[in-house]
Amino acid sequence: TVTVKYLGDGRYLDSTANATLEVTEKADANIKIEIPDDIKVGDTIVINVTADSDAVLEVLINGEAQKVIDGGVTYTIDAADTYDVVVRANETAEYKFDVEMETFDASKLESTVTVIVTDAKVGETATVSVNVTVGATGIVLVGVGDEIYAVDLAHGNTIEMALDEAGNYTVVATYLGNDRYYGSLSNLATLKITEKADANIKIEIPANAKVGDIIINV
Repeated sequence: TVTVKYLGDGRYLDSTANATLEVTEKADANIKIEIPDDIKVGDTIVINVTADSDAVLEVLINGEAQKVIDGGVTYTIDAADTYDVVVRANETAEYKFDVEMETFDASKLESTVTVIVTDAKVGETATVSVNVTVGATGIVLVGVGDEIYAVDLAHGNTIEMALDEAGNYTVVATYLGNDRYYGSLSNLATLKITEKADANIKIEIPANAKVGDIIINV
């Protein structure tokens, strides 16, 4: 209540007036953040941010300021990680200051790896090639029988070997994954190493050979 009192003077009597001054609290900003589901590496997403407040909304994703256009933030996911989204509305004449935060996880992409073998004979060069999802990088471990070979995809996808024992060798590849792709296991393949064919040398000596010069056919 506000009271105003006039003390009067030679012409006017004193008087008092009362009034009620109503002071109300500022309204809440009511910030809302909407984030899509099932986010994966490489996705470009739109995060919607709204508020009752008339303040300009400030948005940070993992500490980096983002531009808000028509109530949305467009953001490209470059790694599998947990992301923090912070939205802030400064105080205005009618609305309180407010900060809201949401988090979301971005998962890696699935990968595939297959093996292709080229058979050979003992001592000759056999090859094993690995094919991994396009864009995947890193290391593939290739098992050939009891041996393990490491393939760095940055330098190619094929290994060569010369095996000295004939037989069927089981081949399997394991892609170890990277920051964008999960690892994966290949199908089983069989590398066949066969014996070289015998030379089958034959020597023919004439039955009527006598002392002196003879001809031997081989």
